[in-house]
Amino acid sequence: MSNIKCPFCSDGEMSHQVKPETHSYKGLSITVNQPGMYCNHCDEAILNGDDLKVTRRDIHDLHAAGDGYLTSGEIKRIREKLRLNQKQAAVLLGGGVNAFSRYERGEAKQSKAIDMFLRLLDSDPSLLDRFEFDGENISIKPVASKSWVSVSTTKSHLRVIGASNPTTRSVKGTAKLIGRTIGHASDNKIAVNGY
Repeated sequence: MSNIKCPFCSDGEMSHQVKPETHSYKGLSITVNQPGMYCNHCDEAILNGDDLKVTRRDIHDLHAAGDGYLTSGEIKRIREKLRLNQKQAAVLLGGGVNAFSRYERGEAKQSKAIDMFLRLLDSDPSLLDRFEFDGENISIKPVASKSWVSVSTTKSHLRVIGASNPTTRSVKGTAKLIGRTIGHASDNKIAVNGY
């Protein structure tokens, strides 16, 4: 590429070079090797799309870290740790395959919900065992635990199914399960606490 007259100062010539450029964001900084057309007199630069593409991921990651998000490299590391391909990760986390690929290339920032879910899975990969994945769709496997309670009603009875023992109670007064109030009945209707 030949040198051109600088459109900024009109005194220098611009040539394609690579120069170190420091970027700062929210108390963090990085220095990147930024290609572009630089003036030999005033140091102004013209950066085209290809020049910006070279440093886009580094600058994206600086902003992600400054905002408290996972960087593109961390997202890829977590996905690989979980042994998911990009398609599976996209189905699990949402956003589509192309969006997930852009997260890993530093071309788009993931939502806070996706970021938090990835962090959760990174801290406890066994949580993936809670999901069923058939290649196209994902669903949550039903899990019974001591904290799980299912409530069903008829006109005069409340059936509470807990982790250990199902019980049927009359719908009079306040329904209790293992000494804990879960709801109150009146006029053959029940209001379950929190529901």
